[in-house]
Amino acid sequence: MSNLKDKNILLCITGSIAAYKACEIIRLLRKENAQVQVMLSHAAEQFIGVATLAALSNNKVITSLFPANPTGGLEHVDFSFNIDLIVVAPATANILCKAANGVADDLISTTLSICEQPTIFIPAMNFRMWQNSATIEAVEQLKKRDKIIVKPEEGKLASLHSGEGRLANFNSIMNAIRKAFQATL
Repeated sequence: MSNLKDKNILLCITGSIAAYKACEIIRLLRKENAQVQVMLSHAAEQFIGVATLAALSNNKVITSLFPANPTGGLEHVDFSFNIDLIVVAPATANILCKAANGVADDLISTTLSICEQPTIFIPAMNFRMWQNSATIEAVEQLKKRDKIIVKPEEGKLASLHSGEGRLANFNSIMNAIRKAFQATL
């Protein structure tokens, strides 16, 4: 039996070409009977469609701190109570640096600043971004705060360069998610 059954997972998708791989992460989580809520950054919307993510997650996709037709309450605040785990995949250098430094200036960074749940960052970016000293320092700060970082893989990147920066393979991602729940049992 999966330890993901009926777990509420918030999947935050940020603006990387690897955003399309979030579809498979959603599919795998749902296959293990997890409930998946998707939050999409404005940059990620340039790479993947809201309709696809809504269909796969079977939930409304949240794209703005201030929706056109607001309902009662604030969704990003509600998540601080209703979510069991946060997964940021792909995690860009931008969101890693924002989260490490407490910047809360958009939907995802604001949500991360208010939520205390276990959080997994799954980076994907150009190898030079991954090797940038600001990114390296941000990752170290996040680790010190007990955030989980699933290291990117080495290989061909979307830019056709080779280096460390590819989104981790799906087995590594799912194992990190399962392990996060084992630690909370």
